Amino acid sequence: MKESYISDLYVFEEKGKPGRREEQVQVKKGRGIRGDLHFEDPDAPVSICTCFVKEWMKRQEVEGLCFQRFKANIWIETQGEPSGFQKGMQIRCGEASLKIRRGKSRCFQECARVQKGLPCLLKKECWYAVSLSDGRIRVGDCVNY
Repeated sequence: MKESYISDLYVFEEKGKPGRREEQVQVKKGRGIRGDLHFEDPDAPVSICTCFVKEWMKRQEVEGLCFQRFKANIWIETQGEPSGFQKGMQIRCGEASLKIRRGKSRCFQECARVQKGLPCLLKKECWYAVSLSDGRIRVGDCVNY
C-alpha cells in the first residue's frame, strides 16, 4: 500500500471561475464534494491530480491546452512519483473512501502538445472519482491505495 498525502483541496462553485482553496472538505457517499459544481455528477464528481504532474507542467517548454483548463479538487503529493492510480481502484483520503471511475478521456486537436506529438501526463495522471462514504478530507491527510 502506497502512502501519500493531500497537498491542496479546492471547491469550484461555477464553471470557468477560479476555485476556492479549502483546508477541509466534506464528501457525500455516491456523490462528490459538498458545494462543488460537480457534486452530483453521476459519473465522476471529484477530480484528482498529483503534484508530480503540477511540477511536470511547470517544466514544459510547450504548454498543453489543458494546463490552464484542468481544475483538480484534490491534489495529492506522491513523493515525486506518478500515482499508479487505475480505473476501479479505491483510495482512502482522510475519513473518506473514493473509487476511481475514469481518467482524462481525451486530448484536443488544437492543443500545441498534440500538434507537436508531445506526451501529456495529464492524460495519465488526471483522475475522476466518486465517494464511497461520507467523510471529511483535510489538507495533510494521508492517502492510502
